[in-house]
Amino acid sequence: MFSVAPKMFIETIHTKPSSPSKGTIVLLHGVCFGAWYWENNFQPWFTEHGYDVIAISYRNHGGSESKGSLRWRTINEYIEDVHSVVSKLETDVYLIGHSMGGFIVQHYLQKHPSAKIKKAVLLCSVPASGISGATWQVIKAYPFSFLQALFTFSFKPVFNSKAKAKKLMFAPSVSDALIDEVVPKMQDESFRAYLDMMLLHLPKKKVSSFPLLMIGGEEDFLIHKLSLKKNAQQLGTELVMMKGGHNINLEKGWDAVALRIEDFIAH
Repeated sequence: MFSVAPKMFIETIHTKPSSPSKGTIVLLHGVCFGAWYWENNFQPWFTEHGYDVIAISYRNHGGSESKGSLRWRTINEYIEDVHSVVSKLETDVYLIGHSMGGFIVQHYLQKHPSAKIKKAVLLCSVPASGISGATWQVIKAYPFSFLQALFTFSFKPVFNSKAKAKKLMFAPSVSDALIDEVVPKMQDESFRAYLDMMLLHLPKKKVSSFPLLMIGGEEDFLIHKLSLKKNAQQLGTELVMMKGGHNINLEKGWDAVALRIEDFIAH
């Protein structure tokens, strides 16, 4: 556990390799998830490949302490939760952010530049231009549910069934077993953080000459290739499209994604 402020703690799941560490990978989850999101795939895989791995739950997520209402937590607060962990590390650091986590990585690199952060990976990331494209996809798929979300300041109406979550966040071919395992663990998300990603707190569109890798899912319903390609061009980095949906790192073939990331980190 890492302290953010007096009586404020952030949940971390930290695994260590059996051999000398190659550095520390910090995993940042997306909307409605927590540190648990990585526990069955990326976390053990990268640990077995020689890295310290730390998965973080932002405040009001997973096992982290709640501070006020989840509804009004900001992206900036999530950034500071990440910094409370990263600032204490004494090794080379590699950031991997999924979805909202990728959006946070883009902000973090601008707000807290550090020589210890060697490389970063944006995985099916909310682009610097914001979440408007994904919002439109949700509206088209489930207009009434989106209206309910707006009126209640809650994302529960959007993800309150396994069928909705599968359509929005997974490739069509994923197994029911994966949906049954993941969706019940999902929680609500901050409405203010959504507004930050929509318009109120967008990152600069250029991270000066920083080694970044962007990976997108070919079957991602929410974040389309065109927006990722534009973001990659703005960041001056490479976009790699791989088979999978928005949660590409949970779906069949996730190990190929991990291998592509490890190749980027190691060379």
